Amino acid sequence: GEILEFAKMTDFVFWDDSYIFEGDAQVESIDTIDDVVVVTLDRTVFHPQGGGQPYDTGEITFGDDVTFQVQDVRKVNNIVQHKGTFLTDATFQLGDMVHLSINKTRRLLNARLHSAGHLLDVAVSNLNLPLSPGKGFHFPESPYVEYKGKIPAEEREDLKVQLQNQLDTITNQPDAVSVVMTPYDQIANACGSCPPYLPEGQPARIVSMLGVACPCGGTHVKKVDHVGRIVVSKFRARKGTFRISYQIEHDYNVDL
Repeated sequence: GEILEFAKMTDFVFWDDSYIFEGDAQVESIDTIDDVVVVTLDRTVFHPQGGGQPYDTGEITFGDDVTFQVQDVRKVNNIVQHKGTFLTDATFQLGDMVHLSINKTRRLLNARLHSAGHLLDVAVSNLNLPLSPGKGFHFPESPYVEYKGKIPAEEREDLKVQLQNQLDTITNQPDAVSVVMTPYDQIANACGSCPPYLPEGQPARIVSMLGVACPCGGTHVKKVDHVGRIVVSKFRARKGTFRISYQIEHDYNVDL
């Protein structure tokens, strides 16, 4: 809808703290796109799908009168679109101060899965493997990190054992996960190099775990040992890429 073109950028509350599960915000726009109601706000605790991570779900309410069930969340031009259905006859009005509440269990699982992918990078780095991180897919069904590089077939069985041993050591450490908005001219120093996809001159959110850092817009645990055990499940080699799939315990209880 045209109304979204005039909406201002959404403040991403989840960038400051992945363990904030509710909050208040002001309604910026209400629109219907392809028969789906889309609500935008001045700020949000809902993480949109992107960066290899699923969206949050939950509810947005206005007093006891209006309830909007959030079924999908997307980001368009740094504006977060909350897509869903009103469960009440009444709807929001522009300017309403509303209350946001996300599904805490889903958020923590997604944060743990995403952090697990970064810890896999730590294990790969610790083993000095000839692999550089490419894309990550941190969905509950089949998470993986895909690297650029090759591992000979005859070395893979031993590698699986080595990676598992590394991860079992790493995930017991109570070290804090660092999340810092970093000026553009300091990104290369923080991450080892500055990825070419980052907008030149713009600061980036840098996530660092156990000395390995990279730009990331996702949600993460606050301490390494909040992830729980990570299990290396399988490898896939194809056309100069090496995919490492992993799993975590879905019902692991994070001590907040």
